[in-house]
Amino acid sequence: MRHPDPHFGYPTVSWRTNELRSAPPSAARHRFLRQGALVLDTHIDAIDLDSAAQRILTWSSRQQSRIVTLCRVDTLVQASRDPSLHRAIAQADLALPGDSGVAWAMRREGQRKQQALTARELMWRHLAQAEQAGQAVHFHGGTQASLERLLTSA
Repeated sequence: MRHPDPHFGYPTVSWRTNELRSAPPSAARHRFLRQGALVLDTHIDAIDLDSAAQRILTWSSRQQSRIVTLCRVDTLVQASRDPSLHRAIAQADLALPGDSGVAWAMRREGQRKQQALTARELMWRHLAQAEQAGQAVHFHGGTQASLERLLTSA
């Protein structure tokens, strides 16, 4: 049976040496402290709906292009098998728990207040905050019929 610490039995690196190492290129993009949990070896951010929408609004007000993912359990299972998908989620600026299974796993990992965030809830919350801030929001693609369905489901 393997030890849960993958570095167990290997020489350790001092904290000073670790601090002097250069940061990975993706770390420069994250200007906030990311808190979260590993779910199937993928980091998922611990954040509530309002804070996630506010963070997206802040990025858009600065005209910054960012990547936000909502990860369901099936996505994380696929990412555990597909290194390129795992890398894409790991490089996202915000990886959110997209269903109750991921939120449950995060609560088991110590993020006691984490709730599932759905794309629909996040979109409507962001639209409300953007309206209050006077920011324009643009949708690309789709059809007029899908826009009408979206508006009637509000």
